[in-house]
Amino acid sequence: MRLCLSTAFSHVHECFLAYAWCVVQFHEVLHKARLHESDLDGIAATAGPGLDMCLKVGLRWSSALAQRLSLPFVGVHHMMAHALVARMDHPQLAYPFVALLISGGHTELWLMHSQSQGVVLAETADDAVGEAYDKVARTIGLQRLEGQSPGAAVERMAALSTQPRRFTFPQLKHDNPEFSFAGIKAAVLREVLQLRADRPPLVTNESAGTSASASASASAFPSALLHRNPDGRLSNRSISLLVDELRSVQGTVRQAVHEPSATPMLNQLGTLSTAEQHDLCAGFQSAVCEQLSSRVLRALEYCAELHQRGILAQPVHHLVVGGGVACNRTIRRALEQACGPLGVAVLAPRPLHCMDNGIMIGYLGSQLLQQGHSDAYDLGWHTRWPIGPKRSLPPITVQEQRRRKQATANEGRARKPQVTTGL
Repeated sequence: MRLCLSTAFSHVHECFLAYAWCVVQFHEVLHKARLHESDLDGIAATAGPGLDMCLKVGLRWSSALAQRLSLPFVGVHHMMAHALVARMDHPQLAYPFVALLISGGHTELWLMHSQSQGVVLAETADDAVGEAYDKVARTIGLQRLEGQSPGAAVERMAALSTQPRRFTFPQLKHDNPEFSFAGIKAAVLREVLQLRADRPPLVTNESAGTSASASASASAFPSALLHRNPDGRLSNRSISLLVDELRSVQGTVRQAVHEPSATPMLNQLGTLSTAEQHDLCAGFQSAVCEQLSSRVLRALEYCAELHQRGILAQPVHHLVVGGGVACNRTIRRALEQACGPLGVAVLAPRPLHCMDNGIMIGYLGSQLLQQGHSDAYDLGWHTRWPIGPKRSLPPITVQEQRRRKQATANEGRARKPQVTTGL
């Protein structure tokens, strides 16, 4: 079966905003691949999950094209394509395997039994990891390079940190099997406000009038409303007032935190230094890596337990990392370090295939069509589309936490070099 793949459909949802744009992109793909409509063996399109209008336009146009050309048509699960496109670069990938799908809209752990059968082991209880990266980048005030995502900006700034352990952010308890990044995101915001409160106030001519009035406002206002604890840090009440004022500002968080505004309290805050931006990014990314690694380890241990009990016929040897955040090399290295001792290899698509793209849809669609699977031309779309039943990871008991802590301590003592002296 001939397969036409092109990066012209790299942004799947964007190219489906209008039928005319679909036509232009479709013919551009054929032209670049030096193919004609008569060379095609089938049509595949995203059927979900995703935004309702994007799915509607794309699926209707694609199915109409397949019907006009009398070709088989198949609807593809968007996140399933993220998980399985890794087989293009890693043909050794075998079932069963665990998939960690991390993007701007998803953070999920799957146990994949086959190309069309899987179980959800864990998912996020609030923000997706990619969404947390985006919001933290805005909160810290990172300047993105052209064509660079907020997540890539955070990774780039974290690599420049000279004190990566300067800031630590809270983690979920071990008895919670799900992901959650809202707490880390809120902790970063609180730390940013604390740091900015210790800086000279950011007051513009429009909001202060003259330098003298600005100075007077800067000295009088914090003492009136921004209360501090004995250790010099802002009190929880002051932090809450600042957060409430942020929420009341019309516009985005980026505008509220980093651009001068008419809000009185925000004008009393200074700006972060470059070193603080670096260290905050490093602390945030470390917290994310720790949470992702801990949940992945629990999933792999759970799969090993299922195999020992005979529920899982074959052991898990691979972890697939897919989605846009899988481009983050720091996260991939952290997962490799966590999975290495268990003998589990971490596989990820090349960066081009991690982002939303038409290649992964075409690849999975071709696999399904080769297996004889096809859908009706009037196939519906799904804004939400679970891959299978939810089987939550069991929590780690207190006894198991103590055992792991003791094992880690023993390992540290074993690695400590022995120093001997002779007389």
